[in-house]
Amino acid sequence: MKKTFSYHFLFLINIFLISIFLLTNCNGKNESKSVVSNNTDIAQEPKKLLPRTQINILELEKKGAFKDTVTVEVGYDPVFFRKKTYKGISLKNLLMENLDLQNVDTTQTKLFFECDDKYIVTMRLGQALHHKGYLVFKDVEAPQGKRFMPAYKGDELKELDPFYIVWENTPKGDMSFVWPYNLTKIKMK
Repeated sequence: MKKTFSYHFLFLINIFLISIFLLTNCNGKNESKSVVSNNTDIAQEPKKLLPRTQINILELEKKGAFKDTVTVEVGYDPVFFRKKTYKGISLKNLLMENLDLQNVDTTQTKLFFECDDKYIVTMRLGQALHHKGYLVFKDVEAPQGKRFMPAYKGDELKELDPFYIVWENTPKGDMSFVWPYNLTKIKMK
């Protein structure tokens, strides 16, 4: 009988403690305030963004990002084997505005220029940032309705659309500078 009494007594104490806990923590007014303030705090926390490591040039163009254009004169264009003039934007500005370059070792980091046909060429980020490179989208000699004059690659005539990377004042034959055409994306690794 004593055992049964102690079990009943413990059971009643537990019920009593649970009731007090529920009454103090589940009061409707306090609970709703707590939930609202917690949700507000969560909503006000800044979202952590993934580092920006690639540029989709076609998407930037759709958003109207290429309004501040410059005329670029290239002394020797290795695709056309002569002097050329284009309309475009600064490659350095494009990279600095669209990639997360903070804490990046520019001597060890590479840029991957991806073309429409999935052809990829690479170049050191530091070299691209320290030379006058341009993302061009218009050849001033191109006929109306076209962006670029076509260029020969071997015996085949190639279109350069949609974008092309060109460089000012690079020595003729310097293979450390890449001149990718049909460009659509730039990635940093």
